[in-house]
Amino acid sequence: MTYLIAAVWVLFLLSACNTTRLDAQWSNPEFAGRKLSGTIMVVGLTRDETLRRLYEDALVDHLKERGIASVRSYEVLSGHLVLNGTVPLLMAARARNVSAIVSNVVIAREHV
Repeated sequence: MTYLIAAVWVLFLLSACNTTRLDAQWSNPEFAGRKLSGTIMVVGLTRDETLRRLYEDALVDHLKERGIASVRSYEVLSGHLVLNGTVPLLMAARARNVSAIVSNVVIAREHV
């Protein structure tokens, strides 16, 4: 039952992204075509801890389906990441031998 509720929430959140507008994107040209190796830490920066966990769970599951080792940031660092700054996050990543961090920031939400 818990998995069903979580799945419904994830589907709800993903459907909400349907109208999301991407204002800017940057990618490193040196990284293009390279395969990820090592463990990836998934970080969802938001004021809502439930949303953070749902985002991190969904992305970790997606990465694992593709054979990419990943860890949720909330498993190694609890509390508000926005308020604590980057130092505790980077220390937690180094302690887990993470090779890369993938993060997403929820800045604002609008209902139209």
